[in-house]
Amino acid sequence: MITYKKTQLQVSQTDLKEWRVNNGHAPTSVTGPCPRCEDETTDPLVRDLPENLLMTADVFTAAPLRLQISRIIECECSEPHPKRPHGVSVGCGASWQITVKRSGAHWIVEAGDPVMAAAAMELAKEAAANDLKSIRATAEKWLAGVAALLGLFTLSGALVGKGHH
Repeated sequence: MITYKKTQLQVSQTDLKEWRVNNGHAPTSVTGPCPRCEDETTDPLVRDLPENLLMTADVFTAAPLRLQISRIIECECSEPHPKRPHGVSVGCGASWQITVKRSGAHWIVEAGDPVMAAAAMELAKEAAANDLKSIRATAEKWLAGVAALLGLFTLSGALVGKGHH
């Protein structure tokens, strides 16, 4: 039995030969054996597709042949793996890069480009950092607004209180 361990794998086309894209025209998920533990795992792809592309299968048929999805897959098998961290209920800890792309009328799974994976990870980190900065700036504005309102309520309460005595 494979022990749980966070591991970034470099996969080859041979490792992915049994992987399949589910839902034919509209690639909603991929399924296949984990290259590390060999247990079956499925990863949803729909979270990465623009919403307008998910509307009908006809859109996929008409989409450019170069449409592709690159992502890092994490093993999400349901098999028990010793030493799995508390709060983690699936997987063996392995992750790897894949690309799902059109090949004629079908979608196929290929080994991902490690350079593209690194660029995508860097972009994701930048986006997360920018989102955090935006959230902090908005929170600071709200905090200032709430403080001003509290100040007004306190002042109006004091003025109203003095008028009744």
